[in-house]
Amino acid sequence: MSALFYTHIDDSPVGPLLLAGDSAALHVLAFGVGSRPREIDADWTPDTKGVLSDVRKELDRYFAGKLREFSTRLAFNGTPFQNEIHRVMIAADANRFLLPDEVLAVSVWNAGVEYEFNRLIALRLGYISDPIGTITDATYGLGLTYKGFRFDYASFPQSEFLDRVQRFSASYHF
Repeated sequence: MSALFYTHIDDSPVGPLLLAGDSAALHVLAFGVGSRPREIDADWTPDTKGVLSDVRKELDRYFAGKLREFSTRLAFNGTPFQNEIHRVMIAADANRFLLPDEVLAVSVWNAGVEYEFNRLIALRLGYISDPIGTITDATYGLGLTYKGFRFDYASFPQSEFLDRVQRFSASYHF
């Protein structure tokens, strides 16, 4: 692995960020605040050559609502076996309803993580916050895949006055 360069983004909408990478890929994207913020490794060097400038441009476009898919390559450290067997997906989204009535102009956000083992079983955990719909609770689910068949289960909240939704689905991929 080549030497990594790092830079800070202090003005992102989600707070300070730390980026570290090389000319081939982004290796670290970490929050700069919290109980255990990521430290800068001793062998990293400040990005004075603009190695991470394309990553910064993509993040700026994303936070401005002008980008939905990133082209930045990501580096995952691990053996090829580990990278194939253990897969993690992290997702988050925020929606702002731009309605003329200020009472309804509210932000709804969701965040979640999925861990998949050997492309057989997936465990999902998330969170939703929707103040107008009085929905603020955890979401969770499970997925099983075998020879093209996929079975999924999800549990997510509705309004505080209704029971949780239990969703089952089955599909076949060919």
